[in-house]
Amino acid sequence: MGMRRSFLFGFLFQTLFLTGQQSDPGQDTLPFKTTFPDKITFRAAVTNAANRFVLRGDDGTSARYRPVNRNILKLSVQFRGLDIGFGLTPAFINPERDQENARLRNMNFRLFLGRWMQTFDYYDQRGHFGELEGVEIYLPGLETRKIGGTTAYVFNPNFSFRALVSQNEWQRRSAGSFVPRLVAYHTRYKLTLDEIESRSYSFDLGMGPGYHYNWVVSNNWMFSAGNTTGIGVNFLKDDGKNTTSLMWETIFRAGVNYNSERFFGGVDLSYAFLEHGRVREVRVDDRIYSIQAYIGYRIRAPKKWVSAAEKVNRKFGWDQ
Repeated sequence: MGMRRSFLFGFLFQTLFLTGQQSDPGQDTLPFKTTFPDKITFRAAVTNAANRFVLRGDDGTSARYRPVNRNILKLSVQFRGLDIGFGLTPAFINPERDQENARLRNMNFRLFLGRWMQTFDYYDQRGHFGELEGVEIYLPGLETRKIGGTTAYVFNPNFSFRALVSQNEWQRRSAGSFVPRLVAYHTRYKLTLDEIESRSYSFDLGMGPGYHYNWVVSNNWMFSAGNTTGIGVNFLKDDGKNTTSLMWETIFRAGVNYNSERFFGGVDLSYAFLEHGRVREVRVDDRIYSIQAYIGYRIRAPKKWVSAAEKVNRKFGWDQ
């Protein structure tokens, strides 16, 4: 899908769903969402995720690169607005793991402050397959390290972003919200070949409107979908040269989940790509995707934790 077409699709998606800002009035007896301020949430997920990238030349050629390890066992702990997770890459779900120098490290951090959401992502990948003109070869000396995240604001207080991305809230009635988002990522590309090392550095900064909708189809089941599409700038340092170009970014997210007072589970899909303008001889376009199935359980938090959290929230005026 071309970038301009994706941009148009994202805009139309947001426009069509703006009418869903309010939920179905037929369920007025239920709250819009249920929170769990006295619970600790444990979550386990099997995730197929990676940061792929495409190297494009001004002569029309392109080479695609994918990391060896893509299947991640991700564990996370959530309490109130704090969500911390890390990923493991066990051999039984990564048949290519034994490739020379292969490595994948992944960590995620998410913080909810009232209607604000801050995420932090870390991807450290070594060992990639490169495909050029239909021929794929393994490059053990190719490494990528990406650090960054997003800052988002939820306009509709009845919409639960937590029910969508971390499941430490329960959306009880359908609701949607306009969610503008700021995206920032720094990526280092390193290639070691025949004892010769080369490095490139890329920094992407973008922002754009977004819309997400949680559709509650029964008391326990929910479908969700959303998109953010925007524009920004990319700074690239390659071979001692610094270039700047426009950057387009779009993020799609969809999922289905089951929720209750204690147990939850579901499937979540997300796909983000950052594409850069054609103002340089070589450009790098990023693809970050994730498909995961997860289950989780909530237990009562220690009273001291709840008391300390209440004091912090009262001091700063946060909901949780």
